[in-house]
Amino acid sequence: MSEQKTKSTKGWIEIFDEYCKGCYLCVEDCPQKDIEIAEHLNSKGFHPAKPIGLRCVGCGICFMACPEPRAIRVHKNVPEKKKGGAS
Repeated sequence: MSEQKTKSTKGWIEIFDEYCKGCYLCVEDCPQKDIEIAEHLNSKGFHPAKPIGLRCVGCGICFMACPEPRAIRVHKNVPEKKKGGAS
């Protein structure tokens, strides 16, 4: 199974090609416009979505818009805690 994955500093998504039907809902709903449709076809003959990965904030709107629950996985970067005492 092919998987598209890129990372930005705030968050990133993984899109699993074999579950994606290329419906464009995630592309249209992404507020950062950080998802596009790939040129290649998956095994079912669909052009899957793919993350651009430059502006993703890990908001999860693409996941909520997607009718295929296993097609998109959202990750959000968690800031590291500062070492030492309180500042």
